[in-house]
Amino acid sequence: MNPKSIKGDYRTNCKRLLGDLHTPVSIYLKVRDMYPQSVLMESSDFHAGENSLSFIALCPLASIGINRGIVTMSYPDNSKEEAPLTETFTVADALNGFIGRFKVAGENTNVCGLYGYTTFNAVKYFEQIPVKESRDETNDAPDILYILYKYIILFNHFKNELTLVELLSDGEASGLSELEAEIGNRNYASYNFSAKGVATSTLTDEEHKANVRR
Repeated sequence: MNPKSIKGDYRTNCKRLLGDLHTPVSIYLKVRDMYPQSVLMESSDFHAGENSLSFIALCPLASIGINRGIVTMSYPDNSKEEAPLTETFTVADALNGFIGRFKVAGENTNVCGLYGYTTFNAVKYFEQIPVKESRDETNDAPDILYILYKYIILFNHFKNELTLVELLSDGEASGLSELEAEIGNRNYASYNFSAKGVATSTLTDEEHKANVRR
């Protein structure tokens, strides 16, 4: 694989706020419509300082996804790159190469990493384990997906403190004031949920019983 020479150099812009009037969920409900693919990672341990952090990540800058053996990388200039996994181009090679294209300097750089997930089905890329493939045409989520975000909202529940972290390129104006205003907004959109169609299962009753007996 001959990757493009796309690199991103960023500096952080940070602001601290009192966090005693907010919860991760309440803020997420306010800001989730600002940017697609926003994520919330909430800690349930508020009693110990080392485990009392929650994160909201907003506004994807770049991403790397792996699905059905194909690596797809998206960059801040809206370009994309695809390459198949091979014996000489592994998942680790893809991730390390992608991470190496970005540099972040400044305060709180430790929270400016990649946020995402690795599914169980991704085991097929690391071990010789057969995995039953399934595909949903309306939501074919990647086996592996990690995103570099422009904004990170860091909750320190132990200190009741919020830290807004923004990645800025050279000459770019800050957007933290708009994000802070949205956090302070007492109104947010709510959506109803309803199921369509009949509930179905991929297992028969006997298959389920057999799984329970194992």
